[in-house]
Amino acid sequence: MASGLRALKRARTRTAIADSALRLFIEHGFGAVTVADVAAAAGVSERTVFRYFADKEDLLFAEDDDFRELLARELAARDLKTAPIAALRGATVAVALTVEDRRAELVERWKLVESSSALQARERARHRRYEATIYSAGVTAGLAAQTARLTARFGMIGYAESLQRWLEGEPDVDFRTHVEATYAEMRELMA
Repeated sequence: MASGLRALKRARTRTAIADSALRLFIEHGFGAVTVADVAAAAGVSERTVFRYFADKEDLLFAEDDDFRELLARELAARDLKTAPIAALRGATVAVALTVEDRRAELVERWKLVESSSALQARERARHRRYEATIYSAGVTAGLAAQTARLTARFGMIGYAESLQRWLEGEPDVDFRTHVEATYAEMRELMA
């Protein structure tokens, strides 16, 4: 019971730090905010911030590990070997549904990334980790290495394009609609 409470407290602290950081980044710009500012806003020490996050950039992508784990679980639950495109689309929709109600926050985060070459580099690194997650799921499902790599790259194109269309598009069009439209367009291009 004590370890469960400890884990819950750690999760709440991590979330409070990440939420404080995002709020400050949106209000003042990524470059203008220090880790000390984040620590003060979250009511923790700088040392505590660094206990949860390796660097300032990590604060902006706090949920990344959770999303990759969700993606891996969703891919494992689908028929990636015989229907890879359907599996990718379904897994992307599942991830999209978890962030659907946070569009405004993600639009602001996307603007921050677009405004900084360092954050753009971190975003590309994130995409490589997502691609590696898809690749690993493909190999585990029995795909040959080359096919798994191609599937992973295809999946990242579908995800990244869907996400960008959702963030740049009209607020009343949901993420899932963009995923379905992007995959339909990709199928059309390959026909």
